[in-house]
Amino acid sequence: MIRRLVQRLRCDGRDSGQAVIELIAYTMAVALVAVACVQGIYVVQGVSAAQQAARDGARASSKGGSCDSAIRAQLPSWARLQSSSCSGGQASVTVQIPIMLGERTLSTVSVTREAVMPDLSTTGSGAG
Repeated sequence: MIRRLVQRLRCDGRDSGQAVIELIAYTMAVALVAVACVQGIYVVQGVSAAQQAARDGARASSKGGSCDSAIRAQLPSWARLQSSSCSGGQASVTVQIPIMLGERTLSTVSVTREAVMPDLSTTGSGAG
C-alpha cells in the first residue's frame, strides 16, 4: 500500500523541484507583504503620536505650562523630534519616523502636525 502511494507521488523527472521553487517564491512574496504591513502600522502609530504630542503641547501652552516638555513626554523613544513651536495655545510638531528593516534604518518619513487650543493662561480657567 505504501509502495503504491510512493509511486503515485513520484514525478517522471520533468517537473522535479518546481513545487519547491514555487513555495519559496510565494513565501518571499508573503514575507514582503507582511514587512510592508508592519511598517505601515509603525508609520501610522508615529503619525498618531505626533498628533497627540501637538495636542499636549498646545494644551500646555494654553495653560501657561512648558510646551516643549509636554511634547517630548508624549513622543515614543523611536520617533525623533525634528522641530516644535508653541505660542498662545498653538503647537506645531515635526517628527521623523524611521523605516527600518531589522536594526537598519532604510529611510525616514517626516510628519508635521498642528493643534490649537483656547488660550486659558490669559482668560482664566474658571467659568463664571
